Amino acid sequence: MKILFSIALLCAVAANSALAQSGERVFYSSGTGFFVSPYGQIITNEHVVRNCLPDTITVHGAVEGTARVTATDKNYDLALLNANLNSPSTGKLLMTQRSIQPEDKVMVMGYPLDSGEKGQYQIALSKVIQTGGPQGEPNWLQFTPVLQRGNSGGPLLDSSGNVIGVVSGKTELFEVDPRTKQQRSIGQSDVAIALPILKEFLERNDVRFQQTESLVTRSDSLIETEARRFILYIRC
Repeated sequence: MKILFSIALLCAVAANSALAQSGERVFYSSGTGFFVSPYGQIITNEHVVRNCLPDTITVHGAVEGTARVTATDKNYDLALLNANLNSPSTGKLLMTQRSIQPEDKVMVMGYPLDSGEKGQYQIALSKVIQTGGPQGEPNWLQFTPVLQRGNSGGPLLDSSGNVIGVVSGKTELFEVDPRTKQQRSIGQSDVAIALPILKEFLERNDVRFQQTESLVTRSDSLIETEARRFILYIRC
């Protein structure tokens, strides 16, 4: 049997209701991001801002303002934005990925579907499946499916509230019969961009991010209280 997999990216695309009422079809793209430095620097997915025109990106949530794209990596689906304002707080990256184990509890916090338009983030709890992609790719971290469109670009948080990845999409693994070419689904997962990839991207772009070794378990409510100061709804 041959094994294949597919990945679905999860930015949200919707019509601008005010313009739609006037008969003009104008759509917007949205996703999630988070501050990674005190200087207004934001991480999100490249696919969230891929089709954004210059000077059209707005950020909402912890603060409100405009942002511009300063760097992208399409291969690893990462984008760096600068909001030209001080960050209320920043996501702290776990020092080493070796601390992450299968079955570890993780939290997704972001703005799926129309929650960004309503001004309310959403939380979903999940568990790590493995520190690698469906076929062992080192650039991903897999966790049990909880993502919805609009979660793209948000932080994946461990039970201490540390950032351990950047939420990216959903995967499905297929088994293909070489004789009949028929496909059979044999597994699904959500994926986040792994810490080493994120850190290399930040270092390459001279971002002074914070790291932590803390593995002290915190309550979900405390993690939420801290994370809501650095997560953002991103729209263009």
